[in-house]
Amino acid sequence: MNSLAIVRGDLRARLGTHKGLAVQAAFVAALWLVGLLGTGPERGGESPMWVASVGLLVVVVYLVTAAAGGEIAFPGEKGVLDLAAAPFSAAEIAWGKGLSNAAFATVCTAGAWPVLLFLQALRTGPWQESLAQAAVLLAVSWGFGGFATWLGVTVESEVSRSVLLWGGIVVFLAGAGLVGSWPWHPAHAVRPLAPGWARATCAASFVGLGVLSLWAVSRRIPRLREEV
Repeated sequence: MNSLAIVRGDLRARLGTHKGLAVQAAFVAALWLVGLLGTGPERGGESPMWVASVGLLVVVVYLVTAAAGGEIAFPGEKGVLDLAAAPFSAAEIAWGKGLSNAAFATVCTAGAWPVLLFLQALRTGPWQESLAQAAVLLAVSWGFGGFATWLGVTVESEVSRSVLLWGGIVVFLAGAGLVGSWPWHPAHAVRPLAPGWARATCAASFVGLGVLSLWAVSRRIPRLREEV
């Protein structure tokens, strides 16, 4: 029950405050802007729908990761460091943050799905493709969110934490062009008509990243309490 209390508190701060609503409005506007950029003709053999799909992935990953790592501070939200000083067990905190990241990633993915559906309909593609792409968005954003949560309790310097977080994500996503033989890379798995096995491998890999990161968070919390 304590884990659910953490989830409710996080979602109330991220979705129910004035800042949370403003962030969500900007998020939806960014999604549709990226989606509309994917309505143009193909250029140089590269489909703008693929570019738009990667753009949507970046927008969703950014918001979920920034919220999970505390890069966007929502009024009233308690971070892991705050919860560590409260009467919650380490497992409850890790579960609560994992579930709140999952719930927020689901909300953000649900916001991106109509744009993916719009792009598929525009090119008379199967609507099921938009659901498969959305599944990739959900898994990847949740995995990065778990990683951001772990960094938040491991690296004390805010500057170092931001550099490691965003530098790592940018290098990983921007390196898609260098890993053409890795179809499970998110930038390839999110593209239209990507192989089903590649999407499943991508999703499983990032779910594993999220689980591992949150397990590391639960191991870190007792040490934080000893340091206080």
